[in-house]
Amino acid sequence: MNFGEEEVVTLNKPKLDLEFGIKYEPHPIEMMIAKRLKKHNDKNQVEEDKVTNGDYLRVSSISGGCLRKVYYQRTVPHKSNSVEFSAKDVLRTTMGNKYHDLLQDILEDDLINVEKRYFDHENKITGKIDGMFKSNNAIFEIKTCGLAKFNYIVRNNTPTIAHIHQVHWYMHMTGARKAFILYVNRNVEMFFSSIDEFSFFSVKQMEKRWSSMGYPEIFKVFKVDYDENVFQSQKKIIDNYHERIKNFYDKKNPKDKPPPKIPETKGICNGCSFLNYCRENIP
Repeated sequence: MNFGEEEVVTLNKPKLDLEFGIKYEPHPIEMMIAKRLKKHNDKNQVEEDKVTNGDYLRVSSISGGCLRKVYYQRTVPHKSNSVEFSAKDVLRTTMGNKYHDLLQDILEDDLINVEKRYFDHENKITGKIDGMFKSNNAIFEIKTCGLAKFNYIVRNNTPTIAHIHQVHWYMHMTGARKAFILYVNRNVEMFFSSIDEFSFFSVKQMEKRWSSMGYPEIFKVFKVDYDENVFQSQKKIIDNYHERIKNFYDKKNPKDKPPPKIPETKGICNGCSFLNYCRENIP
């Protein structure tokens, strides 16, 4: 295999894999894959931005995301820095999409409005749902996660707060009054030669075998009922964000601070192009 000059990447220092507790050095091929996958994902993001025209907030960016980042994208885009991603980081997103596609295909006869985009014009919010069940019009949301997070969710027997907020926006926009969140343990390898083999029976058999070996479950499902108080708490946050944006562009309060900083996390902050600007400026 020949690599072009643009693919030559200087190796980073050994990184600590927080999920497995081991150190590794990224190989040049890994870095090449990361670069090309990121380019592919960035292209998809551009297409998403064309749909929203930059005026609407995506549900995924406000539920478990960082409104401060969204604020910076709108107000100081020139402060953005390039971010280096490992192949593993980018693959997580890519493989998560593959799990979505597979599960949506398996449940094709049971779902409607798969990947349909909805808009809340009053609050300027938009989002695409994974689907709705035909039988009861309940939202169906798929979440893939690593072993540590999956175990945490199973032990606490509850979905994450961010995901509860996310499905509340979906329920608000669609009129649904309940949602089902399906968590998929990303670290369980499922080898099937076709979708037909990926049946309920085969999954339950695999879960039984893994359980007997002391390994965790493959899937975990939670039902979330619509709660108006939960939605209104999220709406207040969005109203505050829109007011800050309005103040910035109207110059009524040019020193108005961006949304509060969230606690730094590896998953959100390390991949943010505004990380340095955020740390150096407003606390």
